Amino acid sequence: MRVDIIPIKELTPDLKQQWLKIQASNPKFISPFFHPELFIAIGHHCPDVYLALIYRENDLIGILPYLKNQKLSKAQQIEFCDFEAIIGYPGQSWDMDLILKKMELKSWEFNALVDFENIKSKAGNFQTRHSYRIDLSCGLAEYWAYIQSKKVKFKSLLVDRRLLETKVGPLRFTANCNDIKILRQLLQWKISHHQRDQQWAGLAAGLLEDVYQLNDPLFQGILSALYAGDVLLAANFVLRQQGKLGGVITTFNPEFTKYSTGIILLHELIKEHKSLEFNILDMGAVPTQYKQDYSNSFLPTICGHFELESLKTKLKSINWLYKGLLPIAKLKGKIVTKLSKSR
Repeated sequence: MRVDIIPIKELTPDLKQQWLKIQASNPKFISPFFHPELFIAIGHHCPDVYLALIYRENDLIGILPYLKNQKLSKAQQIEFCDFEAIIGYPGQSWDMDLILKKMELKSWEFNALVDFENIKSKAGNFQTRHSYRIDLSCGLAEYWAYIQSKKVKFKSLLVDRRLLETKVGPLRFTANCNDIKILRQLLQWKISHHQRDQQWAGLAAGLLEDVYQLNDPLFQGILSALYAGDVLLAANFVLRQQGKLGGVITTFNPEFTKYSTGIILLHELIKEHKSLEFNILDMGAVPTQYKQDYSNSFLPTICGHFELESLKTKLKSINWLYKGLLPIAKLKGKIVTKLSKSR
């Protein structure tokens, strides 16, 4: 196995086509969060995005996109990408120690790692995490029947809708907006709600506008908006690839926080799944109550880290040698302590 490391800006058209071929071969990676255009767009605004290109002989078989933290010697999660993975052909296995050595890093931290079963590592720590999704492939009627069986309450939502229509104006949902001003308003609300810094704001604005303006029918950014009369209540921006949506940002007008406008928008988005040409909506790995309420499926992931195997870990794996050296190390420590005291 050979591993080459390149910054995302050096991704050539040929490498991009090979990436798309690998992605198309493995159903686990048919998601906008694994499409090369997302990482290319992020790389325009974040120069520390790198790719580990994994080869068997001269054939590219896997790609690991990561954010390189040079100071801490870590590979970390890339902002605006909900999932991490070694994007590879089905049936491959990956030696994480070898890959980390080639990356010249000590560890790889991840928040929602997909297809983790095929990654081999002797050192690290992780825990399983459900990444919630809405699967509409069986139809809306069956989906809503399942959600109601979970005892999700809609009564307060119906009250909120009536109050909004009475006090502000008729509710209106635009499933696919063509208005950059809405995208910019969405970002302003998000920055205000979460007190994001200027660095994040600059990255978000540049990235989302780049993706929104892409002219690629196989990978698109879709902006939707919820109105009451002429007042914008909420908006969201998602990515789409081959019938799958990945949520990037959903936020709402702070003047109408108490009216559950974000949930109303989600309802409208679900109802428009045919016009928006999707069957699966990935809601991300961060657990929140509304995601649990509205999910009828989940994607298995893990969060945590893999790290380069240390000498101590290697010695422990050779049990007899570790047991033999441990008393010697302790004795050496005692001798050093006594000598230092005698001085």
